Amino acid sequence: MTARTPLTTLDAVVEFVLFVRDDGFTALRATTTADGAALTAVGPELAGARPGEGLRLTGRWTQHRRHGEQFTVEECERHPPAGVPAIRRYLGSGLVRGVGPLLAQAITDRFGEDTLAVIDRDPGRLAEVYGIGERRTRRITESWQAQKTIKELMQVLRGHGVSPLLAEPIHRAFGEDSLKTVAEDPYRMVGEVDGIGFPAADRIALHSGGALDSPARLEAAVWEVCSVRARRAGHCHLPAEEAVKEASALVEQDPALLREAAARLTVGRGAPLAAEEHPVTGAPLLAPRALRRAENKLARALAALATAESDLPEPVRRRVAAGQFGEDLHPGQREAVRMALTHPVSVLTGGPGCGKSHTVREIVELVRAGGGSVTLAAPTGKAARRLAELTGARALTVHRLAADPAATDEEGESGALFGPRTTMVHLIVIDEASMLDVHLAARLAAQIPPGTHLLLVGDTDQLPSVGPGAVLADVLRVPGIPRTELTHVFRQARDSTITANAHRIRAGQLPELRRADFWFAELDDPKEIARTVVQIATSRLPAKLGADPADVQVLCPTRRGAAGTVELGRLMQERLNPRQENEPEFWSGSRVFRVGDRVMAARNDYAKGEAGIYNGTLGTVVNLDLKDSALEVLTDDGEQVAYDFTELDDLIHAYAVSVHKAQGSEFPHVVAPITLDAPLLLTRSLLYTLVTRARSTVVLVGQPRALRQALETPGPTRNTLLAHALAAQLDGSAQGESGLADVDLD
Repeated sequence: MTARTPLTTLDAVVEFVLFVRDDGFTALRATTTADGAALTAVGPELAGARPGEGLRLTGRWTQHRRHGEQFTVEECERHPPAGVPAIRRYLGSGLVRGVGPLLAQAITDRFGEDTLAVIDRDPGRLAEVYGIGERRTRRITESWQAQKTIKELMQVLRGHGVSPLLAEPIHRAFGEDSLKTVAEDPYRMVGEVDGIGFPAADRIALHSGGALDSPARLEAAVWEVCSVRARRAGHCHLPAEEAVKEASALVEQDPALLREAAARLTVGRGAPLAAEEHPVTGAPLLAPRALRRAENKLARALAALATAESDLPEPVRRRVAAGQFGEDLHPGQREAVRMALTHPVSVLTGGPGCGKSHTVREIVELVRAGGGSVTLAAPTGKAARRLAELTGARALTVHRLAADPAATDEEGESGALFGPRTTMVHLIVIDEASMLDVHLAARLAAQIPPGTHLLLVGDTDQLPSVGPGAVLADVLRVPGIPRTELTHVFRQARDSTITANAHRIRAGQLPELRRADFWFAELDDPKEIARTVVQIATSRLPAKLGADPADVQVLCPTRRGAAGTVELGRLMQERLNPRQENEPEFWSGSRVFRVGDRVMAARNDYAKGEAGIYNGTLGTVVNLDLKDSALEVLTDDGEQVAYDFTELDDLIHAYAVSVHKAQGSEFPHVVAPITLDAPLLLTRSLLYTLVTRARSTVVLVGQPRALRQALETPGPTRNTLLAHALAAQLDGSAQGESGLADVDLD
């Protein structure tokens, strides 16, 4: 055994951050204050360090196999920057809102080594610096105070054994109440703060002396299971006994105590959980009340649309009745056209190459030729543009169509998005409907006036929505909703290896893996798989095809592991957009943002851009302003939008993205790792969705047994009640009385 080097203590100043892991493990470059020698320091104690900050480090010198000599930190004391150059670097790092490198120089030129004392204790003096007025002084002061609170939070979290990187999202959620919340009500953070689940909150609470059987702990465990974990799996409810059993295991307490906790969460008008019985089995259920409201609202809206009298122009109805349309259509396509224009609500499904898009174009042309109007929607801006180009009709994102602020009240129950009946839209087509979650679908359906036709178009073999529910699958389970499935694969599509393999995957068959546009590189070690994916995506495939690396998208089944989106994205960023001396960069938690980074919106923001920015929108960072604490993204839709540094949780790096996040998007070339790192996610629907994201080339890299498991495992099922609620509403409409979906959960 090699003897450990002795503990050493040294003082250093942070130069720049090299690497941050989700758990806070940090690598940075620093210079010693004694002689200015450069060193690389590593360790979790360094989390949150900023350029210019002073550190007293206690640790040992170690030798890393790849990176050479490092100082592994065991203890770290932080000190304010000492000396004007360090203060200038610290202030200009983007840490303080409103201060960039140039303004940091101006402030330090005026106040010298007293700069931080002035900002902390007498910020009004900042007005002595040219260019700083009352408004900017207020911004600087508020940001400085927020950073002090965040530093305190980091210390508190570190003391509880929780990643200090969670301090910033906690502060964003609770502001001035952050420290109080962590100290007095940590379970409140479950489900409200990104990255804080029950385990982290529980660690804080128990470390602070909380009781193992406290009501707050037991209720938080039930909420974690019924809401946070259930939503993550796409469920709208859980069997009550299953939820109690899982929560009991989570806290290692008597199930009877968890039943009591669950009951408390269902009592009262504002209770977060609803307790019901399954309409078929009679088994007790627990569901987040907001999800049950959304399912019932959607069922009512769809039933109202499905039973309304059609407002299609008479010329359209006459042509459909006479069969005067689409002589070049396949019989299945003709039936789909007739269905969509005969029934107010209907569904069109089919795999790739089966003519869904051509059928939609025929429907659109027929309605418009008869004097009607059509609106089309797709999940992403790119998909909406393709739909508009294909049909010549107006196409929006589904989110824009569903969430126009002028069209809904806060519950999304009413509105006039489509104008008065004299100018109404006669047909609405929703493409990629498998991506609709129950909340989005409920908002959309509530906007549509009765008489308008709604056609849902999708592929039931794709992954279900990222959000909870299984809207398309549920609607297809209701006999009263007409549907047409296109199964004929057209010859041009059959010539595509990607299309042919997609149909083989649908059937659970092994795809052809040694074709020019579709191949499988067999490797076993996840780290080697990750390195190979990066090589193929950044150099080998672009060189082989003469393609731009930006046209190659890496898709992953999971975030975690050596071949997950986090680690692969980091490797891709190092290869395609590494740190450049004297170029600005900003660390947000474990991620660093630079000009040129490929990014994706992770949340909807209706205030950004001309028509909002939506989950899945892709773009490139084109400007990073440390003074204004913001960056600008040029989206693939051609809009330039700004993100404040406090909004960076709304962006993810898109060098490697999950298959779920890629739904609705299409890329020229796709490279994907296939490993057993997350075996529960390896399903046929995931593999099918992955393959159908590519237009020209698919490269799979990984373990043959992982590929076999994906083919042999059907997609996940979800606990939903939409089909029962919609069927009951339709039955009630037919009988002139209401059904299950009229249950008032408010």
